Amino acid sequence: MPEQYEPGSEADFERLYRNTYRRILGTLITVLGDRAAAEDCAQDTFERAYKSWASWRPDAPVEAWLHRIAINVAIS
Repeated sequence: MPEQYEPGSEADFERLYRNTYRRILGTLITVLGDRAAAEDCAQDTFERAYKSWASWRPDAPVEAWLHRIAINVAIS
């Protein structure tokens, strides 16, 4: 069963960060081909995710939501 997260919960966001950072960074390294740029984008991704964490809908897979934010950050 996938991890359960409560939108807006600080503790859950910290757990989400710990559980997904490496995969998000890996995706960004693959997309950008540059580790330093990928690290910057990963930071921006989690910043944006944190700002909208309270409005995340648990019916949407949280990691897919994060990857969408990451791809949008990488494109912009």
